[in-house]
Amino acid sequence: MSISVIIPFYRRHYNLKFCLQGLNAQRSSCFDVIVSAFEVDSQLEQICNPYPFVRIEAMSGIQWSVARSRNTGIRAATGEVLLFLDADILAQPNLVELHRAVQIESKLSCMVPGRVLNFFPYKQSSGLYTEIIEESNISDLLFDAENRLPSDERWGLPKPIPLPWSLCWSGNLSIPRKTVLDNELYFNETFIGWGCEDLEWSYRAYQTGCQVKFCREAWGIHLPHSRHIKQQITSEKKNFRKFLQNYPTFEVEILTWLNDIEANRSFLDILLDISKVRGLSIYDAQKSLMMGFLPNRLRLGIDKLEPDEKALFLLGIVTPFEKNTFDEVIVPNWIERLPTYLRLPIQIEMNRICKKELI
Repeated sequence: MSISVIIPFYRRHYNLKFCLQGLNAQRSSCFDVIVSAFEVDSQLEQICNPYPFVRIEAMSGIQWSVARSRNTGIRAATGEVLLFLDADILAQPNLVELHRAVQIESKLSCMVPGRVLNFFPYKQSSGLYTEIIEESNISDLLFDAENRLPSDERWGLPKPIPLPWSLCWSGNLSIPRKTVLDNELYFNETFIGWGCEDLEWSYRAYQTGCQVKFCREAWGIHLPHSRHIKQQITSEKKNFRKFLQNYPTFEVEILTWLNDIEANRSFLDILLDISKVRGLSIYDAQKSLMMGFLPNRLRLGIDKLEPDEKALFLLGIVTPFEKNTFDEVIVPNWIERLPTYLRLPIQIEMNRICKKELI
């Protein structure tokens, strides 16, 4: 089974050098590498030329887009498996072979997320985040990395994982190419900036029946680089809102509200609290969540639609509507009996989308 490694690239030459050194040291040889670049310059060519298994694909467009970069790689790939790997990832020597082994063993189509060490984008909430790689070679960087570097939070979540698709970060993730092509699973290029485009993609992949199989052993190190945390968080919030507009479901609502790690940690507890108030099982409580709306009115927490109403299967903590969309918002009594941590954000959101303040 052959693998095409797809690396989106934009101006991080130093990290790409380490990334390709790590791939050159892989114990598997059944793969090729596509560097999908926004700008092809002599420095990039100098980094890639020593490796015969690497080819550069120039992406189109006048603005950088990680989604379009990955799509360029998908269209150029020939491997039976696509392995998305960020240019900032230094792969341990068995990473490609481990992805290959899981894909071979899987009887059904699956996404395989591998661990990413030293990646914690939400620990610092503001300012310019700058780190410098002090080690001079990949052996130093990889040495005792699993014990030396911060681990991947996804592997610390309690089981079962309620929203496994939301943990399919594209920095180290494989999927059969046939699954992608048969279901036209290209990344949504309308997402601008950092964040969420991979989770929206993995959500669509999951809806096709594609499973998720986590591979702890297929780890890589996230190499540090300069980044603007405030700008990234602002961009991600906008992208999550777009995700919810495209797929207004309870799962995406909670993901938009809490983000991936905390959403998976809290999802079942949230459903349990809703089920207690409604006197339903957790399964039925989730199925019962629905709001109905007309052009000027929204009814929250309804059991059935009125004529001409449209339905969204949301709780109401986050909605896809703009500010002051509705003249009237109707909230049922059972919403008022929810725990404070759920009730207050619902009230805030309803006041945001209603032209008059709710009592």
